[in-house]
Parts: sequence; structure tokens; C-alpha cells
Amino acid sequence: MELFYPKCRKTWQLNCVMPQNEVTLKKFKGSCTPEQTSTRRTTMEEHLFILLQLKEGLRLLSFFFQLVPIQMPLIDLETHLWKTALEGLHLNPKFLQRLLEKAGGVTESDITRFTSDVEFYNELRKSLSLICAKDNWPYAEAWTQNGNQISCIPSWYGDDKQLKNLSALRVATEKQVFEVGQGYIGQAWLRQRPEVMNTKQKPFQQFGIKSAIFLPVVFASRTIGGIVLLDTKQRDISASALSELSSFSSRMFLYCFSSLKSKLDKHMYEEQMNIVSNLINQEKIFNANLIFEEVDRYYNHLGIPEYYFQSFSPQEIAQHILSFIAAKKVAQASGNRENIRFSIEKAEQNFYFFRVNNEFQTQVEKRIEQKLENVLTANKKNPSAAESCSVVYFETTNPPVKDGTSRLGIYSFSTSPFPNGATSETETDLLKVASGKFMRDKTQAGKEFYQKIMIPASTSLSPVFEVFPARPDGTTPLMIAFKQRSAEGFLSCLSKLLTVNGIECNRRFIEGFANGVMVVTLYTMPTSMAVINQFFEQIGVVLMMPPFSLISPAITNLFLSGAFNSNHYAYSLVASDFCYHFLNQRLEEYGLLSAVFKNDPLNRGRLEMLQKRLRRDAVTESRIISCIERNYELVKEIYAEFQTLFLPNFSTTPEERKKIREDGRLLTKIKKSVQSPLDEQILRTLVTFNHSVLKTNFFKATKSALAFRLNPAFLGDSDLPEIPFALFFVKGLEFQGFHVRFRDVSRGGIRIIKSNNSQQYNKNLEALFSENYNLASTH
Repeated sequence: MELFYPKCRKTWQLNCVMPQNEVTLKKFKGSCTPEQTSTRRTTMEEHLFILLQLKEGLRLLSFFFQLVPIQMPLIDLETHLWKTALEGLHLNPKFLQRLLEKAGGVTESDITRFTSDVEFYNELRKSLSLICAKDNWPYAEAWTQNGNQISCIPSWYGDDKQLKNLSALRVATEKQVFEVGQGYIGQAWLRQRPEVMNTKQKPFQQFGIKSAIFLPVVFASRTIGGIVLLDTKQRDISASALSELSSFSSRMFLYCFSSLKSKLDKHMYEEQMNIVSNLINQEKIFNANLIFEEVDRYYNHLGIPEYYFQSFSPQEIAQHILSFIAAKKVAQASGNRENIRFSIEKAEQNFYFFRVNNEFQTQVEKRIEQKLENVLTANKKNPSAAESCSVVYFETTNPPVKDGTSRLGIYSFSTSPFPNGATSETETDLLKVASGKFMRDKTQAGKEFYQKIMIPASTSLSPVFEVFPARPDGTTPLMIAFKQRSAEGFLSCLSKLLTVNGIECNRRFIEGFANGVMVVTLYTMPTSMAVINQFFEQIGVVLMMPPFSLISPAITNLFLSGAFNSNHYAYSLVASDFCYHFLNQRLEEYGLLSAVFKNDPLNRGRLEMLQKRLRRDAVTESRIISCIERNYELVKEIYAEFQTLFLPNFSTTPEERKKIREDGRLLTKIKKSVQSPLDEQILRTLVTFNHSVLKTNFFKATKSALAFRLNPAFLGDSDLPEIPFALFFVKGLEFQGFHVRFRDVSRGGIRIIKSNNSQQYNKNLEALFSENYNLASTH
């Protein structure tokens, strides 16, 4: 029988466990390397002595395994030490096998059971990144055998800097299948030894590969897997280096089975910690003791989500930890130990570390929003060179300093080229719309989630929401997919809405795709569906309305602080627009002069223009918004009347709606509560809006814009020569507009007015309704 035990990092033949002569400590002293400290050797000998002398079987053997964790760079025991130590125990081989299996050992049956498991592919993806990091190889892929066929499995790793070319290579190799003994993989499979491969064969030559090696994973005298490492640079690979890398690769491959069996990834993370520690030590910036403490805290005590360690290479994590240590020193020197923050900004990768709910977090989110905006703009200008953009957020569960109270947030922003540039909006195949980095990093289950939401999102004008089953770590994935829009204000809005709703979310992902779809994935702690639905409603309104940069901060602050819910927010935006266009502040003097110029069209026209200018100067957009801000509780009551009139759940009859419109209590309250005459008129106009609406989609679950059919009777008090037959008002993400007609059935068209700057926009907005009216009234 054969068994791989992670703690001794060996494949061990269990064929020599019968009782032997008395074992003395002398047998073990020669097994420790000279580099090992005397303290560690003594500790090892003491536990071995207890184990061998007392011979208490399972209890003490388990005790021994727990007290002597084996870490590669410190203790490298030879196989015979473990054999000899256990020979002193009177243990039946089958009993010993069960014992070691229980402690995480991997057997042939485990390998057969897990090789085709999706989770095995996910575990192997972590191993491949570490194998590449071991000797700076840019590409790794794995092969396994099924029957007599050897195929390339979904797990692979490619260096970010070469990802576009490597993604194309990956597409070519993943389609290959070899019979055992045939082709460059099948022949190496039989030889069961690490070897340098010929790079003049397809597909290596096609993609400029100059170095290639095959590393077999042999278990129980058969090849159970193979790792292929590729590089576009020529490498001189010595036999010893090849052997060492092969041993490391086999161990990392077998760790995947141990992780699946014990549900722990600690062995893999120990390997990664070792690589990261060595990289930091090589920089010679901080002393070894400090590095050991900080790396241990970073991995084992800070509470960074596991996916972080899967998302970044050891080189990147080493740089993060170096910056983390330096930032802690700066915070300590400034007198605020918890105010830890730093940023690393490069062309393809940006990384930020900060205290959660801190002012610096808002600054970081604005910077990332701007970077997102730049990528989306560049993609529109040059679709053939379009790039994906990816935003990742992690949040620690513990503070970074002893006795601290603040958790840390981590943002990462990266870009990666799409293999074939932008695609059509209706394309939904992930292989065509996702970047190589996305296909490399996401788990198989994750890709299935994205594929499921991609299909409806590609054809929907409104956001698509999905709630997926809870994961083993207790988090629930929430996904929001929508057509790409301006990124301004979106990240900060997302953070504040999660906080306002009390939703705990320590992992967030935003991914852009070549078909113009953007997907937000949130991993939330247990939350009621009522809260999730409320959050979805809020996000839906944010994605449907103009970006925050085009909306007054006064209203957005009411929304993000929780004073306004999503319906209050949307209602305030459309009602304030109605007020801007139709508030009728007619002066008494205007009426008198209008009568005088009744038969003088030229001067009457001049008078009307003067009246419009005076009214517009008095009732600007900002003046209306400031009124809403001062009287937001009254605005919520005005909205409540709107909700009673049009929310389907209220089921009001036409007679009941008529009574509500004729009820003057709301107008009386406005008159008593408001001191400013202009504020009173603005609020009364909001009530007029309620009473003028005939139909609306405001309370529809699925919508891409807000639309209102208005009763034009409210225009009877205006200066318009004729009251239209029908009037519609529509407001969406990037537009607002009117539809006016003077007959039940009328000819017409669509005019889109674009503005080059804010001054032009304000001028166009001011004339929006009058121009629409004049075009519709042309006979």
C-alpha cells in the first residue's frame, strides 16, 4: 500500500511497520540537517522519546503529529526517520493506514475519487501558481488520465504580463487529447521522469515557446498527473533544478487531494508563506524576526478572506506585506497606530490598503471609479483593443494591531486585454466575452454563476439580480448584472448602501466583459431576503438614474444616509424635474402688461421672454433641490400620497383617487409648515405632479427608465396657446425627455439633443419642453 502524508511531505511505502529491536535516540540524530537549530532538534527528540518509550498507540501518535508541525524550510526529515520512529510501535499496518488517513493522509482511492472532482480543479489552480512562483515560470497547466486518454484539465496559470498570448496558447492546448504512449505528453507519461520537452512541435512553436518541461506526478508506481511549465525565454535547466522542481510539483499536486479530504488548505498556504517569507527576506529591508511575525499575522491572524491568497502571486503578496509593514511604522510614528493606509499603482495592477469607513477609503473609491471610467471610454474609442476591468474588495475580520478596533479594507483594480477585443452585445459565451485573466482565476462553480446571469443580462435593458445558494463558509453570493454605464460614484454608493442596510460583505468583485455587460458579485453574511430585496431595489434605482456626478449632492446624501429610501430618491429626482419645467410663478405685473400688449405680438413676445428669464433666475435646479433638502420630511409625505395613488398594493378605486386629489390637508400642512413663499410654491408644484399623473411604471419590478403619462390640464394656467392632447415625461440613466401630441393619433419623430459642456446642457434643458411643444404643434 502507498500513502502520501502532508506533514512529512513524502510518499511512503507502508511495508515495514513490524516491531523491531529497541530504538535509541542515536538513530535520529543523524537524520536532522546541520542547518536545523539545536532547539528544534531537541524538541523533536523529546517528542520522539515520549512516543517510543510509552508506546500508547493512537493517542500519543496523534499527540506527536499535533506537537511537531513540519515546515519545509526548517525541518526536512528523511523518510527513514518516520519509518524508524513508527517501527517502535506495535501497530497493525491497516490500523496505521486508517490512522494516517484520518490525520490527512492521501491514498490511491482518494486520488481516484477526487481526480474528476470540480473542487480538485480549483485546488490545483492554487498549486499551479505556487509551482510557477518557485522558479519564475510564466505558464503552467495540468494533465490527468481518464481510462487510456490523457487530457488537459481546466486548471492553469499564466503570468499577468503575458496573459493575452498565454490565453491563446491555453485555448490551443486545452483541446488536445493524447493516448498513453502517444504524442509528446503520452510518451513522457510513460517514462515517469521529469524531462525537458522539444519546443519545435505544435503548439509550442506557434506561440513562441522557447522552454518547456514535463513534471510527472507518480503515485503507487503509476503516473496520476503531469505538470507542464512553459516560457517564451530560453532557459538552461540543470538536472538538479529539474529534480527539485519535480519533487515540489508532485508535493503540491498531492496537497490538492489532502485539502479536499481534510477541507483545509493549510499545507498549501504554508508553502506559499515560505515562498513569500523568502522573497521579503531577500529585499533585506526589515530584520528576519519582524518579517516572521508580520507574515504570520498577515496569514493567520488578520482574517483576510482566503480568496485573496488565491488571487495574488507570491511576489505580489510579498510586496503587499512589505508595504503593510512600512505603513504600520508610519501610522505608529504619526501617533495613530490604526490609521494604516498605502497604495501601489501600476499600469495593469493597482492595490490599496486602508481602514474601513475611513476618509481614505472614499478617496480610493473615487480613484478607482476614474480608472474604470478611463477604461470604458478607451474601449468605446478602440473596440478592437478593448480591455476588461476588474475590481476586487476584501475586508479583514480582525484589526491589524493589538487591542485595535478598526478592520482593514483592501481594493485591487486591474485590467487585462480581451482575446478578440469587444464582441457584439448579444454574445454570451464566457470563452468569447471574458478575459484570459478571468478564465484563469475563477473557479468552475464561479464561471457557472457568471454564465447563468450573462444570458439574461445581455438582452435586458434593466439590471438582472440573482441570489445563489450559501457557500460552505456561510456567505451568500449576490450577483447584479447590467449594461456598462458611467462608473462615477458607483463604488462609494455600493459601500454606503451596504452599510446603511446593515449587510456585512467581506468580498466584492466587479468584472467587465467584452459584450458590454458588467457583473457585481457580493459575498454577504446571513441576511434576510427582505433586506436583500430592499438593497436590490436601491441598486436598481442607482443604475437607472443619472450618475451621482450629474445629481445634486444634497439629494444623494439624503439617499446614502438613509433619510430617503430608493423610492424617495427616484421620486425627488423626477418631481424636481417636473417642478423645474412647469412651476408657474406668474407676477401680477406680467398680467397687466400682457393685457396692454394684447394686440402687439412683437412686444408681447419680448414680455414672455423676460418673464421666462425672471422665473428661471428665481427657480433654478439648485433652488428646487435646496427646498427639498430643507423640507425632506414634507417631501416624504408628498411621496406617500403619490404611493397611495399608484402603488398596486393599495388598490385604490377611481373614486378614492379623486377624493385624495381633492383632499386639501396636504396643501394646508405645506402652507403652515413652510415660511418661504417660493418653497411653498415648489412643494405645491410637487403635489400638482402627483395629481397630474395618469399612468406610471414607477412601481414596476422591471424597468430601464421612469415614465409618466400626465394630464395636460395643469398647463391651463400657463401661457401656452393650446393645451396638448397628451403629455409624457421620461427620465433615465443618460437622458430626460418629453413626448407631446395634439391628437390621439399623430405623426412625429425623435430628436436627441447632445450637449458638449455643462453650460450648453443647461441651455438645452431650459428649452427642452418648449422646443418639444413647438415641434409637436407644427401643422
